[in-house]
Amino acid sequence: MSFDGQSAGKIEPSETAGQRRFSDAEGLRIVLLILMTKCLTICSLLLMASSAVQAGLSELLLQRQWASDLRLEGYRLVTADGHSGYRAQPDVAAAAGVHVTYLGTGGLLIERDGAAILTAPYFANNSLFRVGLWRLAPANHLVDQYLPDLDLVQAILVGHAHYDHLLDLPYVWSSHGQHTRIFGNRSMRNLLHGAHPQPATVDVEADRRTAASPGVYQESHGGKIRFLPIASSHAPNVALPPRPWGLKAMVSPWAVEEPLDHLPGRSRHWRLGETLAWVIELHGPAGSRPFRIYYQDAAHIPEDWQHPGDGEIDLVILTVASTNLIGQPRFIERIDEVLAPRHWMLIHWEDFFHTYSQDPAQIFSVPYTNPVDFVRHLRDAGIRDQQWVLPAPGTSLRY
Repeated sequence: MSFDGQSAGKIEPSETAGQRRFSDAEGLRIVLLILMTKCLTICSLLLMASSAVQAGLSELLLQRQWASDLRLEGYRLVTADGHSGYRAQPDVAAAAGVHVTYLGTGGLLIERDGAAILTAPYFANNSLFRVGLWRLAPANHLVDQYLPDLDLVQAILVGHAHYDHLLDLPYVWSSHGQHTRIFGNRSMRNLLHGAHPQPATVDVEADRRTAASPGVYQESHGGKIRFLPIASSHAPNVALPPRPWGLKAMVSPWAVEEPLDHLPGRSRHWRLGETLAWVIELHGPAGSRPFRIYYQDAAHIPEDWQHPGDGEIDLVILTVASTNLIGQPRFIERIDEVLAPRHWMLIHWEDFFHTYSQDPAQIFSVPYTNPVDFVRHLRDAGIRDQQWVLPAPGTSLRY
């Protein structure tokens, strides 16, 4: 099935008046999204034309900051392995022997007692020009350079099927992880069907926890790691102005309904599908209690569900990008109310349109989302500084 230039869904021969009104509304939303994306792209290109301008005006227009400038009360907020002058991970009382390495965007390698699990990494960091106006390009050499060894990994988790969570996965699997299976939604499975060789994928949409269903745990390593998909959603990608009350739009909010015969080239064809969050349960040595993680790779305020696990949540791993468009205070408040986690890890905060790096001096914050504001709201909600961490890509943390 060819994807470029045509819809993944079937075209019906006729429409009702209600369907036409829906189509008109969707059409207007798509036009607005395209215009907003192209405006951002054109601004980016104009800024790149002059290094002098890029040095200051680009940060102003894109409302992004260097990681080294993310500070509160004069102290840097970012934790970065091997780089002096950055915040150390706060001490963890009664550590459970869990190691978490942040790879950037939604990617993490999580390990306990000789068993590990990976969440979908993204290293290519395609520019706004490629994302908005041109074709995407994987960066296999960056995968080879920065991806940790996957010998202990049996499962890879994906929360949704946008390009910044899937683009690098075909090469990750074929070159480093053919012994693994990739778990995600139907859109993910149908998209990766177009990769050659085809990765081993599992569609878990029917097994997700919802308000009406407890969901079904999957497992790896003979049950040492269990993971539960949970019905979630994705915050808007853009808004004008970039505030909760702004005019919002979502990039490719549909699903890929049929298996593809090749991978898409355009970002809009990597379609979201049903968004999933995950509870990851890591079992340690005999006599130890399970360590439970709640993981989102897209910001979502949990307004309509109760506690999504079968025990206490030790660590929440949350996306910072786009939280300003849904309201950071409410997002933090609901996570704390529903999960009451011991620890908070803030990810997907760095600019994934800028060249990938694990050097914080070369990393921007994601456009139009301010991690400093997020930390302020954490403090306002009573979350202690000892509880949260804002890691740079490549940083390893212990819990």
